[in-house]
Order: sequence, then structure tokens, then C-alpha cells
Amino acid sequence: MWEAVGIDSKWLSCYSLSMTSALITSLIIAMAPVFNINPMIAVAVATVESDLNPKAIGGKGEVGLFQIMPQMYKRYGYTRKQMEDPVNNIYLGLVMLQDAKRTCVHKGDLTFLVCYNAGPTIAKRIKNPQKFAYIRKIKSKLIYILSTPREK
Repeated sequence: MWEAVGIDSKWLSCYSLSMTSALITSLIIAMAPVFNINPMIAVAVATVESDLNPKAIGGKGEVGLFQIMPQMYKRYGYTRKQMEDPVNNIYLGLVMLQDAKRTCVHKGDLTFLVCYNAGPTIAKRIKNPQKFAYIRKIKSKLIYILSTPREK
């Protein structure tokens, strides 16, 4: 999977079980451009979804950093156990963001996230995606991320 984008997955698997939020953030930032996703948007999505907790489990069975629903990870050929691995979760989360960006009826900077969050069918019914609660959460998280000083 990662080999397709030039990353040695054996190297990544060494870190999967002990990933810190800094390492998770770095991996998301490094990989997001490969999927044509703004790295800060990808980090904001993972932060809103799971607070960068790779062990997060949602009330509807969502798993991991990107809180991927069971029907979605199964559609892409993954198991729940595979989604519990943060490296796999990041990869599929970025693939899903890429798919949403490419196929969503809403084409604005952040509005494609309506499709990521609610799915394409519901997204078609949303007339003003800027007012969609998930978009507002992502904007708020982006403002926080971009205004927070980074350690060097």
C-alpha cells in the first residue's frame, strides 16, 4: 500500500504501536500532498475526528484517527484490525479525503469535506456547505492549528 507512494511500510510498522501525536501529525503532513490534500486540512480532520487518538472508537463503530466507518473500510477491503493500526488508518483516511475531493458535488476549499463526513447522497441536499456543522468545526480547528506555535 505505502510502497505505491514511495514509503517502506516495514519502516512504518515499527512505529505503529507507539505513535505519538507528533509522529502522527508528521506522517499526515508528509503524506497528504501525495493524495492532493492540504496537509493542514488532513491534520484538522484527524484532530476533529479523534483528537489524534489512534485508539479512538466512535459510537457507530468508527475506528482510529480518521474515525472510519465499518462499511467504508470494508468497501476499501480493510478489516477492523487493520483500521486499528494508525498507519493503515492514515492511509485510508487520506484515500477517502482524496475521493471526496475528487467526486463531491461541493468543490470549495473545505466544502468537499461535507462528502467525507456525510457522504455524497446527503451532500447533494446541502445547499450551503459553509454552514454545515462539520465544516465549521474543521475551520475552527484549522485556525487553532495555524495559530499555535510549533516546537522546533
